[in-house]
Amino acid sequence: MLSFSEFNYHFVDVSTSLGADIVALDNGSIIASINPKSRKKTKVIMSGVHGDERGGPLAILKYLQNKKLNTDNYQTIILPLINEDGWGKKDRHHTGIDLNRNFNSSGPSHVRQIIDYLSPKEIDLFVDLHEDIDEDGFVYKLSTDSHNFADQVASHIGCPTVVEDNHDQWGDSTEKFIRSLGCFKAVTTEAPGKVSPEEKINWNYKAFEFVAQL
Repeated sequence: MLSFSEFNYHFVDVSTSLGADIVALDNGSIIASINPKSRKKTKVIMSGVHGDERGGPLAILKYLQNKKLNTDNYQTIILPLINEDGWGKKDRHHTGIDLNRNFNSSGPSHVRQIIDYLSPKEIDLFVDLHEDIDEDGFVYKLSTDSHNFADQVASHIGCPTVVEDNHDQWGDSTEKFIRSLGCFKAVTTEAPGKVSPEEKINWNYKAFEFVAQL
């Protein structure tokens, strides 16, 4: 399994080959922005919020190393692994904090950096890749959404959607933050928990693939 620094080395290498602008955060995490000066719409993909959920980061790296990212329609911002502490410890939390419940201005310094980086941007699409402990894999869908983005993502993966009436039960999640910026085509995916590591990577690969090809 790749260490945090090894993952970043490979991710920066492949992102740079795609012409990405690279930003290193206080904790060593990377933001890659592809077509950063374009006036195209913007899509954001995030993963590795929980350090023990390894399928998302590894799926993103695998995709970028093997397939072409569509840059015709969107600027693409990728935050592949934002929990360096949990990744090293194989733990959900970051220094005892669940980043997906504390994604706010009181969070760790690198979370505040991400907030400052994304807040001025007009984000059109957002996907955060996660893994569920018990379930078979699904995509969250907010019941008040007037679009079918969650259904499209789920259809590509081949999994169901789970409808939520609101996100308040999650506290300050990444998706709730992104929606506060005015991006309503925002979803959180949950890969199945009780499968092999390779199956988790393949599930997340499909989720990333859908967004990457838009």
